[in-house]
Amino acid sequence: MSGFRFRHTAAVTLALLSSLAMLAQVEWLEEEYDFGTWREAEGPRQGFARFVNRGTQAVTIRRVRPSCGCTDVDWPEDPIAPGDTATVRFSYNPAGRPGKFGKTVKVYLSDCDTPKFIRITGTVIGTANSLADKYPVAVGQMRLSERTVDFGDVVHG
Repeated sequence: MSGFRFRHTAAVTLALLSSLAMLAQVEWLEEEYDFGTWREAEGPRQGFARFVNRGTQAVTIRRVRPSCGCTDVDWPEDPIAPGDTATVRFSYNPAGRPGKFGKTVKVYLSDCDTPKFIRITGTVIGTANSLADKYPVAVGQMRLSERTVDFGDVVHG
């Protein structure tokens, strides 16, 4: 039984090391992208994250998944040769989304199941209409989404 355990442990260790080796082949030049501040009326903004293939074999981007539907992504489908640089492009659509935001873009490479997370941030200055639509109740300088607040059952004592 101990021989089985040893082989099983060795197989799991090799699988983990091969996954780590795949991650080590790629050097990300950008891991975060800040869009800065812009007006909602200006429309979508584009950003990017690049990586260099430092390994000895070509790397392929299997898929790229944004954390929400407000972000579109584009990436090269051809393998990235050793020493080459690839760019993952993304755009954020601010329509109806005023305020600060923080999203992620997951990049899956070749045979590695662990994605690389690219963090994207920014601030959208909403139009008067979008702010009024999102927060229709005006209380002095402040805007609220609802006129009442439900505190649930409040028991005295």
